[in-house]
Amino acid sequence: MMEELYNTQLQADLAEFDKLVTYVSMKEGLGPEDAVVRASTQTNAAQAKLNKDFPEETNTLKDSLAYMNNLYKPMDLTPTSPNMDKSQRLEQEVATDKVIQAQDKGIRNLSGYKDFSKDTKILTGKELSKNTYYGAKAINKVESIEGPLSRTEKRVLELEAYVDGTYKDSKGIVTSGAGQTQAWRGKSFKESVRAHTDIVKKIIPTFNTLPENVRAELVQLAYRGDIASNHRWVTLFNEGKYKEAEKAFRDHKEWKGYLKTGTGGNIPTRLDEAAKAIGKI
Repeated sequence: MMEELYNTQLQADLAEFDKLVTYVSMKEGLGPEDAVVRASTQTNAAQAKLNKDFPEETNTLKDSLAYMNNLYKPMDLTPTSPNMDKSQRLEQEVATDKVIQAQDKGIRNLSGYKDFSKDTKILTGKELSKNTYYGAKAINKVESIEGPLSRTEKRVLELEAYVDGTYKDSKGIVTSGAGQTQAWRGKSFKESVRAHTDIVKKIIPTFNTLPENVRAELVQLAYRGDIASNHRWVTLFNEGKYKEAEKAFRDHKEWKGYLKTGTGGNIPTRLDEAAKAIGKI
């Protein structure tokens, strides 16, 4: 995936892009793949702003990278573009720049985003099946709306699936998109994942230092409501007792019920994969 995203930079200086990835990773505590996704989307947003604010000038991707690098760590930069002064001028405006804010909050494609909270039609039967996307199809559908997804976002989406509309889940709860209920029906998928990631960071202080696959599993657990500071497995996890944390996590009432009755769809497998990831740290 990293190679594909590098290729999207076209004629941009890869050294500048590597620098931005490093800054993003350090400032936001992201792993390599997530940092590449964030850096790529922010660069695209920066180029859109440059084109809007300076339509009379030729704005290259290198200018966009210089702009973003200038925002992240200006003291370490040396001018590499004849248009570097544009970056300096734009830096003063970034706090109110709606394009950059949208990217930073979840990289939402504002023109394609659908607010499901206003959707009153409940999909059922064949219509529900027609508008439900699984696995790679779900990922492609959401990326066409909100842009590239990080490893964590893809993991959550492949487990949740995506419904392009509103339906009632197995418990009768009105749901939309990627298993989004209540207030989350009015948010983008990326905003929802970002919020649940923030929840995990508060519960697991070492979150940013964990392997990417483990971080993805912890976020998907939070998305399901399976992680809280008072859970015994969380206490053991935070003490670095990962094998014991896995064992405590497996003492899961809902999970045991599904295993006994052979129900629950993909939930038993989902929880098992999360447990294994926890125990293998």
